[in-house]
Amino acid sequence: MRPLSDNEQKSRLARLLHDFKNICEKADIDFFLCWGTLLGAVRHNGFIPWDDDVDICVRRRDYKLLRKAIMEDGRYSLVDASNNRDYYWNFARFTDNQNTYIESHNVPYVEGLGIFIDVFIIETAPPVNKREEWSIQYHRLFNILYSTVPTKIMYDRDIRKIRDRIINFYCRIKWRKYDYERCREELLALVEKYDESSNGFVMIPDSTFDINRSIFPEKLFNSSVGICFEGEQYPAPIGYDEVLRITYGNYMELPPVNMRHSHHNFIAYEI
Repeated sequence: MRPLSDNEQKSRLARLLHDFKNICEKADIDFFLCWGTLLGAVRHNGFIPWDDDVDICVRRRDYKLLRKAIMEDGRYSLVDASNNRDYYWNFARFTDNQNTYIESHNVPYVEGLGIFIDVFIIETAPPVNKREEWSIQYHRLFNILYSTVPTKIMYDRDIRKIRDRIINFYCRIKWRKYDYERCREELLALVEKYDESSNGFVMIPDSTFDINRSIFPEKLFNSSVGICFEGEQYPAPIGYDEVLRITYGNYMELPPVNMRHSHHNFIAYEI
């Protein structure tokens, strides 16, 4: 296997996003750029220079259709908790695991991942008076899930990671009485709890869910507008400016230099 450079990773991710769009268009499935990919498209017309991933989101009702469309296409996989026991995230990953391989560091290892796109699901948000309680439950369940996932963690040989090892060991002891499978089912039920209702707000749950930056007026996602990412047009939420302001504040202002680095812990290889 050969490790891929940053530029090679981004080139493959751009191709992966292109193919993802084609699959969705063929199956008549709506999706939107989100998080750092939406920010990169608006501020940089492509990747944020120091970022190395792609984020998109789909509505819950379209997710099953997406799984079927990707399976029928056959070139890629959609990895989530339903088809990979080691997968502990509550979002999915659209991955090229036939030609590439991901070696994760400092987080629980997930077998079967190659270069990937994060696929987040747009859910109905809790009512305003339930959000704080919901958020507490969400983070508690996610922390238990992260601490009980039955897989190994490959730590970097860095003295600064000793603290992470100690915290992980402590959490595994603290939560060892909890059943991983049951916890995963409870987390899924929690994120889907309000999907049969509508209160005018939606949320995009991720691993660092924040009620102040992850909940949006539903109208912002009622339709899409084309926006350029790496030379190609992709759908952004019709209210992308407000989405970005809710998430990042003054999003056109660059962060301090010492914060311009990737937050992901993996090495990508060509098989």
